[in-house]
Amino acid sequence: MYFTQVIVISLPEIFHRHFFLLEEKSVKLREKALDASDTALARTYNDAGVVSLWLNDIDKAMDYFNKAIKVLESTAPDDPNAANVFANVGTAYANLGDYDKAIMLKKR
Repeated sequence: MYFTQVIVISLPEIFHRHFFLLEEKSVKLREKALDASDTALARTYNDAGVVSLWLNDIDKAMDYFNKAIKVLESTAPDDPNAANVFANVGTAYANLGDYDKAIMLKKR
């Protein structure tokens, strides 16, 4: 007797996972091609963090957001994209249920 396991994955989930694989490749390529202080690298990290949030992989999202913050703080602390990164970190904390941190970061 044979048993077949059926795995049901929604189309949006497949799309998001495929998009994340492309984003991971993009991150690796940009890390090789760009200087570590390039703000385009920070945007790439932020984008990868957003995709990770879509997939509910908060730990990976926070890793990417922290990389983006590190680049921005060391090279362009007044870059307007820093607000987007902090807002996304706030969203991640809200997803974890830590609303006080989320509110603090959204105001930053």
